[in-house]
Amino acid sequence: MTPMSTNPYQIWIEAQGEKLLIPVNPQKVEIKVSGNNQSVTLAELGETSILQSPKAETLSFSSFFPAKPLPFAQYAASLDNLSDFNSDGTVNVRDLAARARAQGTNFVTTDTISENRAKVLPHYCISFISDIFKRKIPVRVYITMCNFIKFMSVESFTYSQKGGDVGSYDYSISFKEYQDIKIRQVTVQNGKAVVPKKTAARINAVIKPETYIVKAGDSIYDLAKKYYGDASAYRKIYDVNKRFIGSNPNRIKPGTVLILP
Repeated sequence: MTPMSTNPYQIWIEAQGEKLLIPVNPQKVEIKVSGNNQSVTLAELGETSILQSPKAETLSFSSFFPAKPLPFAQYAASLDNLSDFNSDGTVNVRDLAARARAQGTNFVTTDTISENRAKVLPHYCISFISDIFKRKIPVRVYITMCNFIKFMSVESFTYSQKGGDVGSYDYSISFKEYQDIKIRQVTVQNGKAVVPKKTAARINAVIKPETYIVKAGDSIYDLAKKYYGDASAYRKIYDVNKRFIGSNPNRIKPGTVLILP
């Protein structure tokens, strides 16, 4: 039996309520932000750039799914006392997936992992990610301690086995920031087609915490814009924290714990 890692750096993938903890942190995580500017040449002025909105942010990393307990690995799925959960006549990784869907949890309930559990977890991880392609759904990717929380699509996923470590899988995965596209309707007015001037906004992946510790340089208006999407919503924060802030909402002291309703 090997203790579960308590490494605060974790990578989670969430797809419609189902969550997967990456068991072995990659040595390198690459986050790429690319420009989409257009280069033009103007007479007598030479080359210049026309600034455009940036391309979708991308995320990629490589690691492996271990088939035996490792002291530095992180495990968040339990096969303890697992039976034929989906009643298909066999006990395998499909029962773990069915149990996870039925109970809506990823079973972070134990601090040990057995050899038998470890052997089946690579297949569970691979099935989880492969299923995302089949269901054609975006995922939310969390990287703890790095303030990275984004809706993304899985763009590529490759995995392989090699000699010397039977049952473990090496893999590489890449993501791209996802946009919730809404098709604009065309209406006809006075014989002319009219398209509403609306643009598709990226999904707001900011998770609003229940409390917030004020830092130097913070303002109540910035917090309202960040967590509610509207600076004018500062009254929500001020009304429930007036006894901490005082009579002037423009003055919030570093170290003050605010309630975010």
